[in-house]
Amino acid sequence: MLASLLPGLRELRTPLTVGYLWLICVWLWFHDLLPQRSTAHGAIKDLYDLASLLPSASALAAVTFTAYFLGSIIELDPATARWLDGLRPNRTSWEAVADRVRFRLDDPDDLPSERFEAAVAAWERAAPSRTRKRVSVDKVELEPEERARFDPAQEESARTLVPPPPYNAALKRLWRSDPGSRTSGRVVEWRGADLPIGDDTVQQLSAPAIATLVTLSDELPDLATRLLIERPEVFDTYDRLLAEASLRINMFAPLVALVSTLALRAHWLWWSALVVCAAVLNQGLVQRSRAVAVILDSIATQLIESPTMAAVATALRGEGSS
Repeated sequence: MLASLLPGLRELRTPLTVGYLWLICVWLWFHDLLPQRSTAHGAIKDLYDLASLLPSASALAAVTFTAYFLGSIIELDPATARWLDGLRPNRTSWEAVADRVRFRLDDPDDLPSERFEAAVAAWERAAPSRTRKRVSVDKVELEPEERARFDPAQEESARTLVPPPPYNAALKRLWRSDPGSRTSGRVVEWRGADLPIGDDTVQQLSAPAIATLVTLSDELPDLATRLLIERPEVFDTYDRLLAEASLRINMFAPLVALVSTLALRAHWLWWSALVVCAAVLNQGLVQRSRAVAVILDSIATQLIESPTMAAVATALRGEGSS
């Protein structure tokens, strides 16, 4: 019985807490502007009369509903807030997934170019649309630069083409030559938060692999649903961690507003309570990182499958082709 109630209580806890905190702030900001009961008139007087008619339990229920309504409107969902990804990523879990991606999507030296092109096309079909808006996998033809190097072992007219750097972390760009070609390649460029893996790991990834790895950050909500269906006991851990993260992350803004109000109106020592606000935010980011790690570890251990990774792996291996 209690286990079935916990998910519902988690849904109520965050908007209620956040709503009550904001209501306290609003009261501290504007209670001086409200007329007293004896001088009130119009709608304000009607509200005073209504409050006197209602029992205390009903008034508390009305305030609670108002707090829940307010909190549900402004509540931030940490599961879909992609801008939180770069604040405190779980690098260990991302490295484990990167190893899994590299194992499945590495380009063998003898890979036919047709199969490589099929893998890129599979990524373009399977990746979420929001990923394709910020990630590009473009084919490029290398051209001799004005200061191209000459290979002394070749004829004087034979120029050695100078490819772009294999990986540029500042520009978030990875270049890889196409299989069996020295004059063409693929450039993978992505925008948004940096991948939480080391540069050495990125440089070892192929073009389809790096595009697939970037895709995972946008697949996380869908992968959580898959985890709920296929591994509900693991999803319970993810859901509990995410609920704890949501409570703490959403409490940060109203806590800062409340502490600032008390510091300005009561005593400057209240500013020291901002340390508590920062600690609450940090705990929320840690819990969110752990929740994301549950999904990433499930991918690394093959409890669930990334649709994009499966599609690219199938195309690279030529499975299902006639």
